[in-house]
Amino acid sequence: MDEDTKRRYELLKQKQTKITRQNMWKENVLFREFIRNISYIDFLSDEDSEHIFKEISEHVPVSVSGHIEWKKVKNAKLNVRYDELKNYLDLSDTYFIIWDNSDIPTVKCTLESIVKNVDDIEAVAFSFIIVSEKMDIFLESVKFGKLNLHIRE
Repeated sequence: MDEDTKRRYELLKQKQTKITRQNMWKENVLFREFIRNISYIDFLSDEDSEHIFKEISEHVPVSVSGHIEWKKVKNAKLNVRYDELKNYLDLSDTYFIIWDNSDIPTVKCTLESIVKNVDDIEAVAFSFIIVSEKMDIFLESVKFGKLNLHIRE
């Protein structure tokens, strides 16, 4: 095989790997059920997801394992129940959910949908970060039904 053919073959292989990975969530029954229950949802590309995660790490300290380092976050509210979020936030605002499983795409939906479907969200993955579209509000799951919350000033 000549160099040009090898290069095209490698590009095709990379493209196919990416397509396969992007479609793996379609086999995840719990994720599909979550999607069915959300009134508004949008899927982000891998590139957009990476960009969002980089932005998160610019605003709050993130560990090597991808979790927010809450001990280093000033004015964090710890162990907030989902039903308490209405006391701090506007439920009609749009948020991103970034799962700890890279096979599941980042989604964009309203906070109201998140609160109403918390059981479905937690069934998909135990660990996830929720961030506002404005990158000023950060939430992370800590245990069933509870989140840590930081509102950036």
